[in-house]
Amino acid sequence: KESRNRTENVVDNPLGPFRAAGQPMYRRNNLDFAPRFGFSWQPFGQKRFVLRGGYGVFWGGPGSLEEPVLLQLNTVNTFNVTNTDNPNLAYPLDPTAVKGILASSGRFVVDPNASDMYTQQWNLTGEYQVSDSSTMRAAYVGNHAVHVMGANEPNDFDPLIGSRPNPAIGQVYEQTRQDGTLYDALELSYRRRFSRGLGLDAHYTWSHAIGIESGSQEVSSGIGIGSEQIQSFQNRALSRGNLPFDVRHQLAMDFHYELPNGNLSSAPLRKLLNGWGLSGISALTSGDPFNVITGGDTGDARLNQRPNIVPGINPIINGVSPANGMLNLAAFTIPTTVTPSTGLVLGDMANNVLRTRDVFTLAGALTKTTKIREGLNLEFRAEFFNVTNHPNFGAAFNNLAVPALFGKSLTVGRPREGQLGLKLLF
Repeated sequence: KESRNRTENVVDNPLGPFRAAGQPMYRRNNLDFAPRFGFSWQPFGQKRFVLRGGYGVFWGGPGSLEEPVLLQLNTVNTFNVTNTDNPNLAYPLDPTAVKGILASSGRFVVDPNASDMYTQQWNLTGEYQVSDSSTMRAAYVGNHAVHVMGANEPNDFDPLIGSRPNPAIGQVYEQTRQDGTLYDALELSYRRRFSRGLGLDAHYTWSHAIGIESGSQEVSSGIGIGSEQIQSFQNRALSRGNLPFDVRHQLAMDFHYELPNGNLSSAPLRKLLNGWGLSGISALTSGDPFNVITGGDTGDARLNQRPNIVPGINPIINGVSPANGMLNLAAFTIPTTVTPSTGLVLGDMANNVLRTRDVFTLAGALTKTTKIREGLNLEFRAEFFNVTNHPNFGAAFNNLAVPALFGKSLTVGRPREGQLGLKLLF
């Protein structure tokens, strides 16, 4: 129910009653201070070298998934039935059990007192002019995000008391602003402007992204569903680690070369042999991080339990195609030790410590431009993608509960492709 863009599905306590209709969804904040600073300096009168740097604070508003999705999911008669709330649950469903579920349906809520998200960004860059057509650049780039949109499940089953903290309601998904990220990167690049028939770019980035991320980096997890980043919400700090977008090494290169035109006396030969060009673009990146889960319950009715790592056994199988299995099943064991303070059974595997295989792509094009007359040219293009036909495999199947598929990559990138084109330019 809404009134003047206000809503009543907001709570001051995620396990408490809804706010009265007409109260605001968020606490107003008019104190978001965003200073910016930058400089540019040519030290010691060096005309070919320049040093640049900057720092800034940038504030963000509500996430795109926070308001509309939460409002949509808090519709009438939306509930689920699990054996967490009904240990004697069986099929066919007992109609008397539905009455209890309707009285304890779950909810999707936001924290009205959440702080606004902000990022601190900084960089220091040195650039040197090698020649009239080429430059080299080195930069350090940093980004620290605070109060990042994330998820919380405060009404998960508590094994110490044998029920949910508030048995009167079911599962609770709370949108919060308690996650944080830190990104550091070294960027190196060489650039040659097109000159004497050749243009070239080469860029390398080493980076590391670390923090606590409970779902906002994944589309399916923007409302706290489907994320494997948090093993247990009772101890979020245990899930601090590599972020889903932590790609350590990235190398990208592109070029365009126009073959020299020959000064031929024969007009047909000039049209046949002149006007050729060759282009290419290539990228090599290290693999994306991912988790392994047991498929079992940590004790709070969540199925994001991570395994224990067996010391001395490499979890990665090298020299084998990921399609046949890239994870060593013997490197993982199912945890059985109960943590006395929480009653949970948690694995000791850290968050996102495994990585997919490196990704390599190479695309090229052969072009021929033929002048028909003044202002009219014919362009021929032969373009090829994944020239080396290199297979880029997706993440391995990561659920130990399905050993037949565990460790196998079930997806792969596109094979080599080519296309021809003819274009009349006038």
